Amino acid sequence: MLTGGLMSEHETVDGGQFSDTELVALMEVANLRGIPVAAHCGGAEPARRFSELGGRSVEHGYRLDERAAATMAANGTWLVPTVSVTHDQEFIAAEGWPAHAAERARAAMPAHAESLHACMEAGVGIAVGADLNPIGPRLHRELAMLERAGMERLAVLAAATVGGRALNGLGSSSLPEPGLEADVIVVDGSPMDDLGVLARPSVVIVEGRLIRLGGTDSPD
Repeated sequence: MLTGGLMSEHETVDGGQFSDTELVALMEVANLRGIPVAAHCGGAEPARRFSELGGRSVEHGYRLDERAAATMAANGTWLVPTVSVTHDQEFIAAEGWPAHAAERARAAMPAHAESLHACMEAGVGIAVGADLNPIGPRLHRELAMLERAGMERLAVLAAATVGGRALNGLGSSSLPEPGLEADVIVVDGSPMDDLGVLARPSVVIVEGRLIRLGGTDSPD
């Protein structure tokens, strides 16, 4: 939690919550032990410093600037934007978020989209994630919100597939070839025409193991 978020009345989305000494100590130990670190971080300066110290991924990135984006790109720090928390106003209203949180989300929306674009233009790796429950439906909704924020569909699909694999150290490709542990879904239609088909897979294979076939979970 390098910065605050949307829910607390006493925080801001970009204000730092660690001293530099604390952050250096934390990252020194993590790097020494080979532990990748993800940071809930909305501010440009905390994100830039975190990246300089070897941070693996910035979650949300509400108010990143070009300098932070360039530093993240140079150091291989990923962005997991989770734009739903600002862009999915329908969800926020339906869930009855506190008034201060809903207003903060609306206020942060333009800068959040600008941060995403700054990172894409700088060449920062983008991966799809969600910290909203239920995680499955929210994840699919996140794809639509990334498009709403200005991301092209092919880039969204890349972030949701090879992006997630690469960020999590699983490699950037998953091929259905002998000897490889493929991650594959089979859908009825093209997600380039309809993102909704991704939520209705007929076949799911994870690490080469059949998980779902024809709408039925595998007994194994």
